[in-house]
Formats: sequence, C-alpha cells, structure tokens
Amino acid sequence: MRFRAAPYLVSVLCLLSVLSCAILALAQPSGQTSGQASGQPGRAWLPPDLKTWEGWALYGQDSALCPPLATDPARRQCQYPTRISLVVDSSGAAFTATWRVFSPMNVPLPVAPGLWPARVTVDGQSAAVLDQSGTPAVRLEPGEHQVAGQLPWKRRPQALRIAPQTGVVELTVDGALVAAPKLAADGRLDISRQDERKAPEDSAQVAVFRLLRDGVPMTITTLARLEVSGRVRTISMDGLLPPGTEPMAVQAPVPVGFGPSGQVLAQAGAGRYDLEITSRALEPMKAMGPATTPFGREIWAFAADPALRDVQPRGLAPIDPQTTELPDAWKKYPAFLAEKDAVLNLDVIRRASPCRIV
Repeated sequence: MRFRAAPYLVSVLCLLSVLSCAILALAQPSGQTSGQASGQPGRAWLPPDLKTWEGWALYGQDSALCPPLATDPARRQCQYPTRISLVVDSSGAAFTATWRVFSPMNVPLPVAPGLWPARVTVDGQSAAVLDQSGTPAVRLEPGEHQVAGQLPWKRRPQALRIAPQTGVVELTVDGALVAAPKLAADGRLDISRQDERKAPEDSAQVAVFRLLRDGVPMTITTLARLEVSGRVRTISMDGLLPPGTEPMAVQAPVPVGFGPSGQVLAQAGAGRYDLEITSRALEPMKAMGPATTPFGREIWAFAADPALRDVQPRGLAPIDPQTTELPDAWKKYPAFLAEKDAVLNLDVIRRASPCRIV
C-alpha cells in the first residue's frame, strides 16, 4: 500500500525548514549558550516570532553562534586565546591565559614533553584536566574565562607548547621580562634565557580614526595609528573601543588582544603600525558618545545606508575629510571632529519601505 503525504503536512515541513534557515542566518555570536534567555544582549533583536524556535533550530549547531573569519566568512572560529602570561623559574612555570569561546569546547593548556599541568583553575574554581590525545585541556562554556595553573618540573625544558593563535604572550624567565617572546607557528614557545641589549626609552603615541557604518547591526571600524619607540613590549590602549560594542575582526601587522572595558593590547616594537578593528553595536544606536577620547581628539566618518534609512548626523563640528589623515577609502564620507564628551546624534529622517510578501 502506498501513502501520500497530506498537503498540509508538506507545508508544515517546509515552514519548519524556512524557520530553521532564518534563525541560523540571524544567529550572531554572543559568547553565551543558545539555551540561555533569549533576551541576552547578543541576540536581543531576534524577531519575537522566531524566539520560541531558537533552541530547536540551533540544536546541534553550536558553531552557528561562532563569529566568521574576516578572511573567509564561510568558516567560523569558536575559540580565541587572547593572551597568556607565563612566569618561568627553575621549579616550573605558572600560567594565566584568557580565552574567549563561543560554544562549549575543550581548550589546550601549556605543556612540554613528559610534563603535565597541575592546580588548574577556571575563573578561580578548580577544574579537571582532560587528556585530549596526549594534550592536556580543560572544558569551557561560552564566554570569556581566565585559565590558570602550574607546570612543575625538575629540569627546565627548552620550550613549551601553547595555543599558536594566542594574541599576546607575556613571558618572564627567572624574574626578567622577555621583550620579544619567540612563538613558532606550531605553538612552540622558547623559554631559554635570552641576552638582551639595554632597551632604549619606551614611548607610544596613538591617533584614532573611526568609521561608523549604518546597518543592522551598526558597525564601528576603529583605526588606531600607533607610533612606537623603544623595545618590543605589550602596549595597553585602555578605552580604545567604544562602549556597547563587541570586536568582530582585526587587521594588524602585530599581535593584538582584547581586555575589559574596550581595552586593546598590542605587542609591538619601534615602528609605525595601523591597527584596524571592526566592532558591532550590541544594541540599536541612536547616537555615538559621549566620546571618551583617551588619546586626544578623534576624527569620525559616517557611512549612511540609504537602502535602510536616511540619517542626518548632528552634534559634532563637520570637517573636510580631504584635509585629514583618514584612510583614502573613508574620505568620501562626511567627517567630524570628536572631542571629549562629544555626542554624534543620528537623527532618522526616513526609513526604507518594508518589502511586501505576496
């Protein structure tokens, strides 16, 4: 006997397929699990009609919450080892690593042949060390975590192995800070003693330019032009990223990491570097500011999206973009001079008409 699916059943299956695709397309990395309250900041804008289907659509799709790679949007990266600090002496190494993960996963711990980490904690709580094909690891849930521990030894190895993608490495050997740690592409970190010449005077100057690009969500690209003299070191730029935003992509010739409250860390020596960081607004933006300008006056440019809405920026003094040091690709947009506590209001004049569904 042959059965034919009822037309309404086919329609229901098609509808469920469309809902699944829609939620996967809308899913944005928030650093939290999909099972948490849907009112979390990362997905607060998910349409209400789809919220009840969120858990169903994302079941078994943890990677859908991970941010895409800037160089290949089809690929997603679910773990970011932003920085690690290691203190090495004759008895062992103490480590503290900062990890940002977007789905539940195991992350590797520092290791060397014949050694195994001890007294490992995650966010101050004792954690079990897992054996992942001979590599020690700990299990992390989505979010930002501090992983600490010790690697004891009787004889110091020449190198340790850490996550090769680590953004910033701080290494102290026998009480002396190593100015330029040697981290190979495979994650091999040299911890042998290094003779260093007396470092010249250290200084760093930062000039900040921003491009606000209208959209859903709105993105802010921050260009930090960094001029450094002296030894190779970690430079902390507190408050560089605007409040209420989350970094999505980085283009920089030096290792870059992120800290709390918009802090950006760069490991650089003498030279001039352009660090370009693209962030997304976690909530709809009606204004940009008040500006903190921790490095002095900033120049902002605004790129409108007429297909979405017409916006009139106001509140800041306009300037001629051709007379500024904005990147050439930004000089076609209106530019403004931002000083401390300044606010750029984004007045909506007209919204685009919604598409009709027939």
